[in-house]
Amino acid sequence: AYVMASVEHPHVCRLLGICLTSTVQLITQLMPYGCLLDYVKEKKDNIGSQHLLNWCVQIAKGMNYLEERHLVHRDLAARNVLVKTPHHVKITDFGLAKLLNADEKEYHADGGK
Repeated sequence: AYVMASVEHPHVCRLLGICLTSTVQLITQLMPYGCLLDYVKEKKDNIGSQHLLNWCVQIAKGMNYLEERHLVHRDLAARNVLVKTPHHVKITDFGLAKLLNADEKEYHADGGK
């Protein structure tokens, strides 16, 4: 949660608050179109190459921002990109994110899915 609260970029979803009930709930910016994976499945007949390219550029800009802040997302997938508008996406879900030390230049994973 700390990682999500500390980011400020047009293509990275920001944490606005935490609701401490019996199940912890994170409050983020409103992203009315849901995750990119479901959006693409639902609208597949209306999505052209220009939309795909724009989303790729936005995701790359968001990931570059995270890299500049020494954050490794570790779970980038279409399910972890939210659609604010059909022309604006944001990276989310920092549950597996790792903050590198200032002297660390690389991150090496020990396996995975």
